[in-house]
Amino acid sequence: MVVRILVWVFMWQEVFHSDKNLWSTKGLPKPIQDNEDVVFVVREDLAILVFKMLELLLVFTFLLLVRLMVASFLEVGWVALYDTVFFGLNTILILRFALFFHNYYLSFQIVTNLRVIDIEQNGLFNRRANQLALKNIQNITYKQDGLLTYVFNYGDVIIETAGEHDPVRQDGGFVFQNVPKPAAIVEKLKALSLDEK
Repeated sequence: MVVRILVWVFMWQEVFHSDKNLWSTKGLPKPIQDNEDVVFVVREDLAILVFKMLELLLVFTFLLLVRLMVASFLEVGWVALYDTVFFGLNTILILRFALFFHNYYLSFQIVTNLRVIDIEQNGLFNRRANQLALKNIQNITYKQDGLLTYVFNYGDVIIETAGEHDPVRQDGGFVFQNVPKPAAIVEKLKALSLDEK
């Protein structure tokens, strides 16, 4: 069921990211200009979501095994107490994953022929949208740390600007975290920023 929902979400992602639907979304810095076209939209790699689902299943399996062991050793009253705790913990796990999915789906980056827009969703009611003109980009790099980033080909794209140093981001620019095919994104961004300059 969860896999079907994920397939449906990513299938309709193209519809959501069309120019008409994308710019009608609340929370964007300003509507698209007449001479501005969306080049691509990127969000965290699907592998991050799958890893989070596997983590949830692993914890659920552990709790279920503990429940089976408890049922074989304890009296019925204690088993009923554990079942209540088991239900509560699973509810917390599901809500935590739902919040993670909410933040995952509503955080994305839009690259147009004029600017880069970074939209980050943190929690239910905390959204931050920043924009950067392509002509202000000084350097674009990417990094992949760890075996999984190479196997699944995702990583961080770092966009540095001539502006002031941002202590939150630690790099004076934007960071697209855990995006798929970071080398290809860097090449596209470099080509766009050169065209704009």
